[in-house]
Amino acid sequence: MQARTLEGVYGRPVVIDTCTDCKGLWLDGLEGLQLSPGAVLALLKVIDDPTRSSAVPVAEVKACPRCRDLLVAVQDRQRSTAFRYDRCPSGHGRFISFFQFLRSRNFVRELTEDELRDLRTRIQSVNCSNCGAPVAVARESCCAHCRTPISTVEPGQVRVAIEELERAEAARHELDPALPLTLLQQRAEV
Repeated sequence: MQARTLEGVYGRPVVIDTCTDCKGLWLDGLEGLQLSPGAVLALLKVIDDPTRSSAVPVAEVKACPRCRDLLVAVQDRQRSTAFRYDRCPSGHGRFISFFQFLRSRNFVRELTEDELRDLRTRIQSVNCSNCGAPVAVARESCCAHCRTPISTVEPGQVRVAIEELERAEAARHELDPALPLTLLQQRAEV
């Protein structure tokens, strides 16, 4: 994995470990929540890098790089999109594939029943966007290997998500006279 220093919220640096070979991210502790919108945009460039090597399959049984404990599979939800990752039971962090990271940031969505029905009339099989395994569309609506639902990346959806991140990043750089009060309120909430 390659360590990448990205900007976090409140200007603090966040070091994310990325692996372009296995197409995954290792996030220590709460690093995923600490990423600034600009950092998420920077990670999109890493994910979309056309010069990266071809994918190497990730072992089904993964271990924490800090303590070597076996990682535990977790299902989570952000907005209306479900996604998966593997977390360290000792709390050292989590491994998430590039595809699942995109799902967690609202770039990818599951197909509706109507879209699945239409796909089944035209296509016999697709490759899983997460692990690359073949999915027999006529019989399955998710990958039999990694259980990722058949999903789609819509250009309009991607544009909306990028615009949200760009607006949030621009707002971070505007001087807010109420910032000290906001920080006190957020600290009290935590």
